[in-house]
Amino acid sequence: MVDNELAEVLRSGPFERALRAAIRARGLSLDRLHARLRERGVHVSLSSLSYWQRGRSRPERAASLAAVRELEGILSLPEYALIGLLGPPRPRGRRPETLTVLSHHEQVVVGAGRRHRVSARVVLRAAAPGLDRYVVAHQPGTRLLRTEGCRPGRGGDDGTGP
Repeated sequence: MVDNELAEVLRSGPFERALRAAIRARGLSLDRLHARLRERGVHVSLSSLSYWQRGRSRPERAASLAAVRELEGILSLPEYALIGLLGPPRPRGRRPETLTVLSHHEQVVVGAGRRHRVSARVVLRAAAPGLDRYVVAHQPGTRLLRTEGCRPGRGGDDGTGP
């Protein structure tokens, strides 16, 4: 069972505080946690674990997110307890100048048991010829709704899902 302090920080974050609290609650050292990850075939450096729990860096690459999923298991946390605190990855590179965002609206509803629903509506305008797609990433199991002027394309899996 998760104690009250840990339960609260898993609800409110931030990620680094929740990770520290979970490690402390389970009485594991970073060395032992690192060894358990290696036993499960997950390769993440000890320094990365240290940086993550101190907030110096955040897991963003697919392999790092897979490591966080394993940490949730090792630390006996609910599924997505830590992953859910990470938020979206930081943007990489420059935004293409071929696209204009006219409107961006997101709504998040969190219910009992931390179940949530996210609704996003983005209105885009092509600012250059030849633009015919916009890539969107989402959690595994997400239900996509068709809407006017767009359609789901092909899907892929980055290996971090259940």
